[in-house]
Amino acid sequence: MYGVTLWLPSVIRSMSGLSYFWTGAVAVLPFLVTVFAMVLVGMRSDRTGERRWHTAIPAFAAAAGLVVAGYGTSTFVVVAGIGIGLACAESMVGPFWAMATSQMAGLSAAAGIAVINSLANLGGYFGPDIIGFFRTSDGGYRGGLLAIGATVFLSGMIALVVGRVPRPDALSRSRG
Repeated sequence: MYGVTLWLPSVIRSMSGLSYFWTGAVAVLPFLVTVFAMVLVGMRSDRTGERRWHTAIPAFAAAAGLVVAGYGTSTFVVVAGIGIGLACAESMVGPFWAMATSQMAGLSAAAGIAVINSLANLGGYFGPDIIGFFRTSDGGYRGGLLAIGATVFLSGMIALVVGRVPRPDALSRSRG
């Protein structure tokens, strides 16, 4: 989502023609929504103790928001789509880390956290470049938003697969 965050003011300004002040004022709105979404999803995940779906569903909603933004033709639709994408993508972070750290211990936890952070840093590095690449190749933001949306969707799918906790009866069968 670093790519979306970095390019958000440029998207707003190019679509709306607003002044720099008003571009900044509009760019704040998705982040305000994100603050509330992160807290609400995190609280619900903690209350229910469920992590996998609280990671996957926001990822799918974020992908849908970015697709809407990619195909949007009005400033309102694009900012709303990016706002949904940003709020939902950031909302999955708390449940994701709760899921990731609860399933690891000791050295495997350290290695797992290192791998997760390494992949996240790659995303932080390549995210802005992905949008910039598509921006230079076709002059628009659609390709970059769709590429990042696909990546977030893939994250949701991975959360569903990796976040499965084996049933206790399956563990006893595999040992005996």
